Amino acid sequence: MTSSVRLLTYPNGMNYAEPQHWTPETRETADHSLPFTTAVGLMEGTLAIRHYDEGYYKRPDVRALMQKITVSVADEPSKAWPEAPLHILEVETNSGKVLTARADYHLGHHKNPMSDADQDRKLRAMARDQAGLPDSRIDQLLQQLRQLEQVQDIGALLALTVAA
Repeated sequence: MTSSVRLLTYPNGMNYAEPQHWTPETRETADHSLPFTTAVGLMEGTLAIRHYDEGYYKRPDVRALMQKITVSVADEPSKAWPEAPLHILEVETNSGKVLTARADYHLGHHKNPMSDADQDRKLRAMARDQAGLPDSRIDQLLQQLRQLEQVQDIGALLALTVAA
């Protein structure tokens, strides 16, 4: 079990830990909440588009973990900014053990780009879960996107993004 969670950030990072971010009431607030994204990441092992549904940001266990999180400005992330959007995470277990992780550049940052497999996974999840596209349509869409320079009819490409 987790006793406490400390997220160390740079001054601009505190824009995502303002009072409304501790009890998000909208998808937009959840999307910009360091406490919410940290809690879900710890609980689920990942953060995906589906986690921004109301069922997640209002879940009692997510909100309970959010209350164990503190966000504060620290020297190392402050010195790294703006070159690196460094965050340091410290999770203290009930036994007193402290686990530490750091992210100098989040996945998708130009210094930590997503691989093709990362992009495929993200697009597939969003297209399936949010747009309701079948796998065959997603396959066609990915094929067209990988050859975007050769696409003659952008309307046909866009049509692939709409559930039939």
